[in-house]
Amino acid sequence: MNEDQVNEFWQAHPCGDSLVGGLDKLNKDYKVFFEKYDAFRYGEYPELLKLLENMGFNNKTVLEVGLGQGADSEQIILRGGL
Repeated sequence: MNEDQVNEFWQAHPCGDSLVGGLDKLNKDYKVFFEKYDAFRYGEYPELLKLLENMGFNNKTVLEVGLGQGADSEQIILRGGL
Protein backbone atom coordinates (compact mmCIF):
# COMPACT_ATOMS: atom_id res chain seq x y z
CA MET A 1 0.00 0.00 0.00
CA ASN A 2 1.36 3.41 -0.90
CA GLU A 3 0.56 6.95 0.22
CA ASP A 4 -1.83 7.59 -2.68
CA GLN A 5 -3.85 4.50 -1.77
CA VAL A 6 -4.04 5.56 1.88
CA ASN A 7 -5.13 9.06 0.83
CA GLU A 8 -7.76 7.62 -1.52
CA PHE A 9 -9.12 5.39 1.26
CA TRP A 10 -9.51 8.23 3.76
CA GLN A 11 -11.05 10.52 1.14
CA ALA A 12 -13.66 7.82 0.48
CA HIS A 13 -14.10 6.87 4.17
CA PRO A 14 -13.64 9.90 6.44
CA CYS A 15 -13.01 9.10 10.08
CA GLY A 16 -16.35 8.93 11.88
CA ASP A 17 -18.31 8.75 8.62
CA SER A 18 -20.27 5.67 9.64
CA LEU A 19 -21.05 7.19 13.05
CA VAL A 20 -23.08 10.06 11.61
CA GLY A 21 -24.76 8.41 8.64
CA GLY A 22 -22.15 9.08 5.99
CA LEU A 23 -21.00 12.18 4.18
CA ASP A 24 -22.53 10.94 0.94
CA LYS A 25 -25.96 10.64 2.58
CA LEU A 26 -25.61 14.25 3.69
CA ASN A 27 -25.06 15.32 0.05
CA LYS A 28 -21.44 16.20 0.85
CA ASP A 29 -22.64 18.95 3.20
CA TYR A 30 -19.47 19.27 5.27
CA LYS A 31 -20.97 21.76 7.73
CA VAL A 32 -23.78 19.36 8.63
CA PHE A 33 -21.33 16.44 8.71
CA PHE A 34 -19.06 18.15 11.24
CA GLU A 35 -22.00 19.36 13.33
CA LYS A 36 -23.31 15.79 13.50
CA TYR A 37 -19.82 14.44 14.21
CA ASP A 38 -19.29 16.91 17.07
CA ALA A 39 -22.75 16.14 18.47
CA PHE A 40 -21.94 12.43 18.41
CA ARG A 41 -18.43 12.80 19.86
CA TYR A 42 -19.33 15.13 22.69
CA GLY A 43 -22.62 13.36 23.33
CA GLU A 44 -20.72 10.10 23.71
CA TYR A 45 -17.88 11.69 25.73
CA PRO A 46 -19.37 14.78 27.42
CA GLU A 47 -16.51 14.97 29.88
CA LEU A 48 -14.13 16.01 27.09
CA LEU A 49 -15.63 19.48 26.73
CA LYS A 50 -15.43 20.08 30.48
CA LEU A 51 -11.80 18.91 30.51
CA LEU A 52 -10.92 21.12 27.56
CA GLU A 53 -12.67 24.08 29.18
CA ASN A 54 -10.57 23.72 32.33
CA MET A 55 -7.17 23.31 30.68
CA GLY A 56 -6.43 27.02 30.13
CA PHE A 57 -5.42 27.16 26.46
CA ASN A 58 -5.87 30.92 26.06
CA ASN A 59 -2.94 32.39 24.07
CA LYS A 60 -0.90 29.19 24.41
CA THR A 61 0.69 27.39 21.50
CA VAL A 62 -0.74 23.88 21.46
CA LEU A 63 0.25 20.77 19.56
CA GLU A 64 -2.70 18.39 19.67
CA VAL A 65 -1.69 14.99 18.37
CA GLY A 66 -4.60 12.79 17.54
CA LEU A 67 -6.40 10.81 14.93
CA GLY A 68 -9.73 11.79 13.55
CA GLN A 69 -11.57 14.85 12.33
CA GLY A 70 -9.80 17.45 14.43
CA ALA A 71 -12.82 18.02 16.67
CA ASP A 72 -10.68 18.49 19.77
CA SER A 73 -8.30 20.81 17.92
CA GLU A 74 -11.27 22.95 16.94
CA GLN A 75 -12.39 23.10 20.58
CA ILE A 76 -8.88 24.10 21.68
CA ILE A 77 -8.86 26.93 19.12
CA LEU A 78 -12.32 28.07 20.27
CA ARG A 79 -10.87 28.28 23.78
CA GLY A 80 -8.01 30.54 22.72
CA GLY A 81 -5.33 28.01 21.85
CA LEU A 82 -2.88 28.98 19.13
